[in-house]
Amino acid sequence: MNTKHLKVSLPIAAALIGGLIWFKLTIPAGINTVNNAPIEARQINPETLRQTVNGPIVGFSDHNDTFGWSGIPYAAPPLGEFRWRAPQPIENWEEPLPVLESGISCTQPWTFLAAESGTKGDIVGSEDCLTLNVWAPQRLSANPSVTEAKLPVMVWIHGGGNSVGSSHYYQGQNLAEDQKIIFVSVNYRLGLLGSFTHKSIRNTAANPSDASGNYGLLDIIAALNWIKSNIHAFGGDAGNVTLFGESAGGRNIFALVASPLARGLFHKAITQSGSVRTESLASAENYVNDKSPGSPAGSNELLVRLLINQGISLDRQEAKDDLSIMADEAIAALLYQQSAVSLIASAHQNTDDSEAVQVPQLLRDGYVLPDKPLTDIFGNVDEYNPIPMIIGANRDEEKSFMARDPQFVTQSLIDISQHY
Repeated sequence: MNTKHLKVSLPIAAALIGGLIWFKLTIPAGINTVNNAPIEARQINPETLRQTVNGPIVGFSDHNDTFGWSGIPYAAPPLGEFRWRAPQPIENWEEPLPVLESGISCTQPWTFLAAESGTKGDIVGSEDCLTLNVWAPQRLSANPSVTEAKLPVMVWIHGGGNSVGSSHYYQGQNLAEDQKIIFVSVNYRLGLLGSFTHKSIRNTAANPSDASGNYGLLDIIAALNWIKSNIHAFGGDAGNVTLFGESAGGRNIFALVASPLARGLFHKAITQSGSVRTESLASAENYVNDKSPGSPAGSNELLVRLLINQGISLDRQEAKDDLSIMADEAIAALLYQQSAVSLIASAHQNTDDSEAVQVPQLLRDGYVLPDKPLTDIFGNVDEYNPIPMIIGANRDEEKSFMARDPQFVTQSLIDISQHY
């Protein structure tokens, strides 16, 4: 990267660990940490009435002298024919919309990061998940005249490999009041519902955004556009927006820095344990045994499994032959008629991880993202959004992955009775 323009602070682990402490992660209000049972009902506070471009909303009073608005829809539900399409504008409403609880998490295999009830092997969440959450200091948000300047805005992009995770897992009441900022967290589509490319989808799309395959990234961009249009109503400054995120959240931020569609929507960024990896369309779509091999979790491999699972084809070779003669419209129809559970279950076949399949993501489509690696993009300041950034890694994050890798850890059963 061109540090003259980007103003990058090199990785300082201690600083970012301090940043996580500053973030003060809390368990979501209304959630029991054992079984996700509701334990606290939020009440409407009339002082939180705010007018958005889509209609009025009303939220609640939260801890640490903050107001909160949880589960605000920022785009239409990506259901049916809109599954693999860019997020669509939401319909307006007239009566105040109560936004008291975070929207349901986006469809994903269950883990504790889903912030939904479930057990290992379950598919939880919903495709109707495009919501965001806002927290603001009560005094400054209720009385904008108290301060001459609008408050800075910080937007949290959650991690989870772009396969799992939820905005609901991160609460912003402490950060909002302590740092006098507007805190926003965002849900975005995950897994193969958030990142998916196939010629049948591209060739039946109405525009480049619909054809891009980068639907989760487009969701975040739609949320940033919502912030630009609405955050003033909460006391926030649309001209002073900082993105911050960890792991896949950090990776998505690098992608947003490179995306021409996100230019001007944010002004600073903090990435924790992110990467600049993106995927070619070939790796996301080709068969694993093609001359230019694709990913085992790519779209053509998924289609092979779907055809076999549904008895349309007897084996892999027959499935490939069938796909070679099917029209794009027929393949697209097959994909759209699948339930989200069926798609995810099929994607899990022939993989080693039953919890989170890493589908090819952040695709170099040439529209939402450049058609070359980000390492090339960041070598030329004219090709990305030159903003101030802090880039670093969380010190102990890799231990959680190493603990499951037999290359580093030997697991054995111990008779604990010998120790007592």
